[in-house]
Amino acid sequence: HYTALIAWSVSATGCRPRASSGLIQTFGNVPSPSGSLVLTVERREKSLVDFHVSSASGGAPLFSSNRIGSDAMRWFLYWENDRVLWAYGSDAGYFARIDFPASSKPIESPVALGSTLPHPVWEALSTSAREKYKVAP
Repeated sequence: HYTALIAWSVSATGCRPRASSGLIQTFGNVPSPSGSLVLTVERREKSLVDFHVSSASGGAPLFSSNRIGSDAMRWFLYWENDRVLWAYGSDAGYFARIDFPASSKPIESPVALGSTLPHPVWEALSTSAREKYKVAP
């Protein structure tokens, strides 16, 4: 029974890569809120975090990044809605908003100081980083 419990807890954890806040901080596949896009978060080499976004119907990735940094440091991704993904990696200084317009290529924009962030994104930042941004009501 103990072995079954361990196997169940490992598989249950692997199927739930999104925290209750909506933050994605584990490896695996995470659909956008409607399921039209799929975020895949992978470990490269020993501890580097890579991610890419594909259409749920398959095909080549619409967007890929290998700049988020190490999984030993603070990192996360967050689907704000079906067309907006936030990505943060503290050690690499990577903080971006990636927009997925329906009729054009994805647009990756660095998050400017003073920007208004969704509450879960703002909340996931360090206390000192929060002081540099606004939080959405």
